[in-house]
Amino acid sequence: MKTGNYLKLKRIEKKLSLRQMSYKTGLSHTYISDIEKRKVRGTLITQEKILNALQLNSEEKKIFYKDVVLEKLPLNIRCNMEQMEHEINY
Repeated sequence: MKTGNYLKLKRIEKKLSLRQMSYKTGLSHTYISDIEKRKVRGTLITQEKILNALQLNSEEKKIFYKDVVLEKLPLNIRCNMEQMEHEINY
């Protein structure tokens, strides 16, 4: 799952609007929206503010950061890693 989609999914699961997230994080609601749409990535500090506002547990944060790392890899390597993970899990 893409990181922006993951954050949006978790925000919606927690029944938080973009404006509520803005209040909790001190970030503008448009900036949070841009992160969810993957127009911008956001800094590590920004990402932590959002994760903390969402009150994610350590497993949920682990999923997010795994996706962050994967998104930075070249497409061919990312596909190979995803294929290997799929084979391991099945």
